[in-house]
Amino acid sequence: MLATYWNGICQTTGIILGYVIPRDPRVFLLGLISGEVFQKEDEYLFKVLSIASKNAITQSWLKKLSPQLDHWREVVEEIHSMEKLTYLLHIKGHFYNNRWSKWLTYKSKEA
Repeated sequence: MLATYWNGICQTTGIILGYVIPRDPRVFLLGLISGEVFQKEDEYLFKVLSIASKNAITQSWLKKLSPQLDHWREVVEEIHSMEKLTYLLHIKGHFYNNRWSKWLTYKSKEA
C-alpha cells in the first residue's frame, strides 16, 4: 500500500534532514516547500529524496507490491553516485559536500 511507503519516506527523510516533515502531498508530490520547514541548504537534498521517491513508484508501477524503502534508498544512491562523479569532474567538491553531507551521515549510520 502506498500510504505505508509514503509514511516511511516522510519519516526517513525527516531523520536524514533533522526536521519534522509535514505529511502533506503538496510537499512530496509537488515540491511545495516553505522556508519555514527547511533550511535553505537542505532544500536541494530534499528535492533529490522526493524525486527518488516518485521514481521508485514509477519503477514498480505494474508490479503487485508497492515500492519499498530499500528500493527508494537504491534510487537515491544511484543519483548520489552520478552527482558525485559530476561534481568531482567539474572540480566542485565543496558543493557536493554541502549538498550530500546529511545523506552520507545517514548512510554511515545504516551500515
